[in-house]
Amino acid sequence: MDKSYPFNFKEGIFILMKTLRLSLTITFLENWTGGTGFTGTSINKYNFSTKMWEQMWVDVSGSTLHIIGAYKDRKMILENEQPARNGSGIIKNKITYYNNPDGTVRQHWEFSNDQGKTWQSAFDGSYRKVKK
Repeated sequence: MDKSYPFNFKEGIFILMKTLRLSLTITFLENWTGGTGFTGTSINKYNFSTKMWEQMWVDVSGSTLHIIGAYKDRKMILENEQPARNGSGIIKNKITYYNNPDGTVRQHWEFSNDQGKTWQSAFDGSYRKVKK
């Protein structure tokens, strides 16, 4: 059975997350709109063969991200390496989801353009369920 979960995500950002059961996998579909109107979609799924979580993310500009990771110690860390959009090297991405005791989820997206020696924050926000 599909379930929809609306979330308020930081200020001015709205996300509709759907839990879908497709075949033998668990999949989350996320559609988001930023405060400036920027939009994107991601599909998050658990891969039972690899025992890893995968996320495929695309935004309105055509940027994509395919990251893979695992849940451990109340957090999920997804990572990848991919060519920089401008062709000037490799970007490492790391997105950590923290399962907070109050029921919220913190998402912290970091990236590195020096093979992980230093990290910059791309996004840091919190999910909370919208009260019906």
